[in-house]
Amino acid sequence: MVSQKTLYFSLTILSVLPFFNFKFTNNIVLPSGSKLVMAEEIQAGLEDDENQARQSEAKQYLLSMIQGQKAFYAANTMFASRLEDLGVGLKSETDNYSYSIIWINNESDQINDRFVQMVALRKKDGLRNYTAIVGFTLPSSSYDGSVLIWILCESDQPTIDFIPRYQFANSCPSGYSKVVR
Repeated sequence: MVSQKTLYFSLTILSVLPFFNFKFTNNIVLPSGSKLVMAEEIQAGLEDDENQARQSEAKQYLLSMIQGQKAFYAANTMFASRLEDLGVGLKSETDNYSYSIIWINNESDQINDRFVQMVALRKKDGLRNYTAIVGFTLPSSSYDGSVLIWILCESDQPTIDFIPRYQFANSCPSGYSKVVR
């Protein structure tokens, strides 16, 4: 038999629940407007955060490679063809990405045809690939010389496909979007 004290307590709790606007879900009481988060959703969120951190590594590596290429060109009037020549102390492999310089157009007589492409190829599922280019743009009407430019791009989706070669020094290849700085 239920005691009078227990019954009074139960009725008191039930009388204040509508004030807090609770809803019942599978014997779990949740405040109105809240949602029950399943373990799978929490795991997916954690994986997204981990992938963002891994992808941040690739962006930072490529930004360092861009700076190294700019300095190398200033000293040698050509772009470096090897990561080691950049003098920025980066490894060509990490747990998440493989880094390389895949294409150089240093032979052109036209300075605005010279550019170099660098890549970060993913090694783990769920990561995007990245690519960067350093090159020259055509002079504007108000400036007589070419201008050294760079762009950093990420794949629109995680992919295992190899990164396409650039066609122009100031745009991302097909399937890639510019990373906003």
